[in-house]
Amino acid sequence: MLESQKLAALLLRSGIQTIVFARSRVRVEILLTYLQELTKREFGPKSIRGYRGGYLPKLRREIEKGLRSGEIRGVVSTNALELGIDIGQLQACVLNGYPGSIASTWQQSGRAGRRHGSSVTFLVASSNPLDQYLIQHPDYFLGRPPEEARIHPDNLLILLDHIKCAAYELPFEAGDTFGGEKLVDLLEFLAEEKVLHENAGRWYWMEQAFPAHGISLRSAAQENFVIIDMTEGHRVLGEVDRFGAPTLIHEEAIYLHEGVQYQVEKLDYPEKKAYVREVNVDYFTDASLAVELKVLHVDKERESPGGAIVRQYGELMVTAKPTIFKKDAASDAREHRFRSDPPAGRGAAHERLLVLLFRGGRSGPQRERYAVRPARARQRARPSGAAASDVRSDGHLRRAAGEGRAHEAADDLLLRQVSGRHRPQSALVREARRAARRSRAAHRRMRLPERLSRLRRTDRGSRTARQRPGARAAAKNGRCGRMSSLRDRLTRLRAHSASARTTEEALSPGAAAEPAGSEDATAAKGCDRAEAVRAGDRAGIHASDGSEGAGTGSGSGEKGGPFRGLHPALTALNVEEIAGEFGRFLRRRAVYPLEHRHGHYVLTELMSCAVKLKPIAARQNRKRGRQAADVSSESPDIEAQRLLFLDTETTGLGVGTGNLPFMIGFGYADGAAGTFTVEQLLIRHPGEERAMLAYLLGKFAGVTHLVTYNGRSFDWPVLTSRFVLNGWRPSGVEPGHLDFLHPSRALWKNTLPSCRLSRIEEDRLGILRGEDVPGSLAPELYMKYLSDGDASHLRGVYIHNERDILTLASLAVHFGGVLEGRLGADWALPKEPEELFRTAAWLAEHGGERHAERLFAALCAEGTPGGRWLLPAAARLKRLGRHEEAAELWERAASLAESRLLPSAEAHIELSMHYEHRRREPAAALEYASRALELLQRRTTLRQSDRARAELDAIRHRMARLRRKLEAAGRPG
Repeated sequence: MLESQKLAALLLRSGIQTIVFARSRVRVEILLTYLQELTKREFGPKSIRGYRGGYLPKLRREIEKGLRSGEIRGVVSTNALELGIDIGQLQACVLNGYPGSIASTWQQSGRAGRRHGSSVTFLVASSNPLDQYLIQHPDYFLGRPPEEARIHPDNLLILLDHIKCAAYELPFEAGDTFGGEKLVDLLEFLAEEKVLHENAGRWYWMEQAFPAHGISLRSAAQENFVIIDMTEGHRVLGEVDRFGAPTLIHEEAIYLHEGVQYQVEKLDYPEKKAYVREVNVDYFTDASLAVELKVLHVDKERESPGGAIVRQYGELMVTAKPTIFKKDAASDAREHRFRSDPPAGRGAAHERLLVLLFRGGRSGPQRERYAVRPARARQRARPSGAAASDVRSDGHLRRAAGEGRAHEAADDLLLRQVSGRHRPQSALVREARRAARRSRAAHRRMRLPERLSRLRRTDRGSRTARQRPGARAAAKNGRCGRMSSLRDRLTRLRAHSASARTTEEALSPGAAAEPAGSEDATAAKGCDRAEAVRAGDRAGIHASDGSEGAGTGSGSGEKGGPFRGLHPALTALNVEEIAGEFGRFLRRRAVYPLEHRHGHYVLTELMSCAVKLKPIAARQNRKRGRQAADVSSESPDIEAQRLLFLDTETTGLGVGTGNLPFMIGFGYADGAAGTFTVEQLLIRHPGEERAMLAYLLGKFAGVTHLVTYNGRSFDWPVLTSRFVLNGWRPSGVEPGHLDFLHPSRALWKNTLPSCRLSRIEEDRLGILRGEDVPGSLAPELYMKYLSDGDASHLRGVYIHNERDILTLASLAVHFGGVLEGRLGADWALPKEPEELFRTAAWLAEHGGERHAERLFAALCAEGTPGGRWLLPAAARLKRLGRHEEAAELWERAASLAESRLLPSAEAHIELSMHYEHRRREPAAALEYASRALELLQRRTTLRQSDRARAELDAIRHRMARLRRKLEAAGRPG
């Protein structure tokens, strides 16, 4: 490590942008600390940076940007920078230890010289035997091609993750294969684990989470520990994977982050959090890990030709347990943060050096390579305290010196050129280079299909090779050395899962018996097909030509009625089964008179207030182009009877194809009948989805807008994807949107704890739900229903969905009444000034300037408590040219700012400008500017930022100008 440190420091001081690769995160931080100490006088604090896993994405992007721009002169990294990232114009690379493979060594070396003509790579070997072998036999490295990576795609855990992601996109059917494997056993296993649900030979995704979120491309661990710095408040410092947490962030550990020391005060395993605090100590910690290997199952074994080696293939359990940790102390904390020589008991490190120099551009064949070989004939011991390594401009490495026992056995290294006509004199290296060229040429001539065929033959031969007579028994359990089948592995996985899982109740069939009259119900005549197709065209969805009868809806002509086989809990809710052309599903219908009151509002008001919602619809649908139902101002007014209030309950939170809407609720008003009807459609299993969607499609006839709460971003995209998966394609004009989430945030974002629909109901609409099932629990309750068939789980889901639809109607009345100008006339004004301001501003944005002016006047009246609304309200008056009224609000804002811990100087700056340019009073303007400077200085003391420094400079410039004006005005004419 010391040799790497000194080489990197020498390169950096010579003006060469350098990258140092270390094999662990701790080594990265220690080397970073060394380099920052050695170069702190020549470079700034941010010129040498670290880069590794665990840094937050924002920090990593900052470091990458600095490397590309040249602001960062050196970086110490793990193999995180080995691939895939453009890190600019590095010229030198130092490898602290052999990376472990030839491919990684060349990849890390290739990080330097990507934009320059020449580059140099130093491989500093540690005392590791493999490192020492490579240094003493450089021909092994230089004469071999990079390794070939071979993967086993049928690995059970990897295969299961792939199948989860595939099932999320499309359901599997009986007989499907994946990578050549028959999937029946795997699909049945996932169904037992409640990940998939099987119905009629199809397996559907049933979990709430998006499966790809739990699959890491870099690690088998699917969860990370978050590191929280408690030095000043709480901020997220970084993260550590689950495997590294016991050794890196155990309690009392010293965690190094960009060269700064933090001590772990608490490790919370259940919450996956580590709490740290910044410290300044003269040691770092190193945890010991006890690793135990245990053979679980032997699938196959084979002896080598000589019988000396027995190769076994099977399942292995690796148990890693942290035992103790030790503190590696520094000899002098004032001069060195850490010890300069290896800790006692570790043994002396033999650091040797291999140097690779490159000349030319990025294309491989045009490079000239330089190599270094050990001069074994000139080997001699190093004196203690020898000088640092010195690379001279004539291309010779003069001395690879060290300090103390760490370099007593180091060799002299002579740099020799290996380019076109000048080759090394060593016959061994010359022969190795010839063999390498022949191998690479043969490898290039072999086409990709031939290489794949060779790999397949090799793999097939290894799997079908017979065991020799003297081979051992494969696993004492009678498997006779053959590879266990997928079924065997799944059996063991099932046993392991069953032992880890708590005992559950036996699954009940949950399937209702067929009614006596089911054949008659199936044969009953549905709605008119042509009418359903016309309804689908108006809704923007059309049947695909190749689908089996797609595009028709069940419509109002579906035959339904109470079904004798339904669960009593469903019968109590007046749920009925609907039989249509595409199958059966369940429907619940509730009819309310328009005189029904839901919270503060009566549903009758919906008929008059709906027409006032036109500005909201025009604003939300203006980006939809010609496919929007309401874009131009010439579109007809909104009619309450052509609104469809929509809310869905789904199995997850994503909008992908694996998210299944198991309940769809919608409501509509009928002015002639004086009713508001709520219908709720439920599927008992995913196989009924097509019938439910066909019925919903028939309800789109005559609908101009969908009224939802976040439906524009969630409910409608989910339904659109389900229509496509079931054979319908988008066509015609889509319904417009009235999404009440956006106006709710505009009015209540700063005055309510959240803008969840339940919170708005209680605090603004006067609706008390009482015992209500949260929407987040609906997927879990539906999974329970699928498991045990007990429909009583769904009672709360039905009630929750029905109330959501009624609340959408109440919100339509509220926002329509606000746009109509009822606030301050028929309805009371909001009590909080912040909400009053946001309501007035929202009205002004939606064309209600006349009504908004009345709210602004009430807001600016004397006695109204001040707040953050003052500055935007004053800015509005300034835009309207009402400067004196704006000055009154700035005065109030300025008095509030002076009493705050982190004050804003905006009001003082505006007053300074107002008195300078409007009232022509430079003395008053200078007074406000001086007070603004004091506030900014107080803020900058507590929190530094470039913006604050720029504001300070601008204020000082303004004060200088005002002083000149006062001096000019004071001179005699």
